[in-house]
Amino acid sequence: MKRWSQLIKFCILIGLLGTGCTKIEEPLEPELFTPESFLPMSPQNGAIFFFVSTISFDWSDVSGATKYQIQIDSNPDFPHPIIDQVLSTSSYTWNDMSGGTYYWQVRAGNGYVWSAWIDVQVIYNIPFEVGYYDTPGLANSVTVLDSYAYVADWDGLRVIDISTPSSPTEVGYCDTPVCAHGVAVSGSYAYVADGLSGLWVIDISTPSSPTEAGYYDTPYYAYDVAVSGSYAYMADCDGGFRVIDVSTPSSPTEMGYYYTPGYAWGVTVSGSYAYVADCDAGLRVIRIKP
Repeated sequence: MKRWSQLIKFCILIGLLGTGCTKIEEPLEPELFTPESFLPMSPQNGAIFFFVSTISFDWSDVSGATKYQIQIDSNPDFPHPIIDQVLSTSSYTWNDMSGGTYYWQVRAGNGYVWSAWIDVQVIYNIPFEVGYYDTPGLANSVTVLDSYAYVADWDGLRVIDISTPSSPTEVGYCDTPVCAHGVAVSGSYAYVADGLSGLWVIDISTPSSPTEAGYYDTPYYAYDVAVSGSYAYMADCDGGFRVIDVSTPSSPTEMGYYYTPGYAWGVTVSGSYAYVADCDAGLRVIRIKP
């Protein structure tokens, strides 16, 4: 509802020529419009989008409004809005939207009088974060089995309960001697690439109490590990690609190796092949089965 101020009169003395009277009509600070007088039309509050980069925001026109202000931010308090635009129309198109959770609000204005903001709306653009757990070390690698995430966290292995994705909780840990860089899980065991101390095998049959089961000291620096069947496949930096028999977890044994031309930093296995990230020597494809 419009409300206009009272008329204010005052006189101005102009040099020695005397005084003059000027009329100034100054709006007070009333509610020009109530938030209920206009509504967000799209996107709907809580809408989820899949990998979009362009999205249009629309709301109903307000009688008497000459402008609108829209704010969009990843923080519902809008401390530093990503978008803060004053518009002459009741719509706005954002053309550079990344994945995440976003909040938006809009208000109507006339002159320098503004309505209150409408209720904050939220939208989601996949991929977006739903939860986190801050591990105490440096999280270098992660793998998931059932309701648990196993994190190579520099000082050792952390076991995180992810049954509630919005609220992950640590349930257990096992320190390793050097630096936990990579981790793989198979059955009741986690296999940790632990830098200068090589491969560490950890019994995770009780997730709240993981314990060391065995180890094999690779010749150089264990950066990553993948497990398939009874074998652990190691990326061992200068030591290249190492194949470790883990059929007896308490006593891993090396079965073979291949010196890659670069520095083996990452490894994964699929079918009859291992794929090694070999630093400046690129990707190396290695046959591991007859």
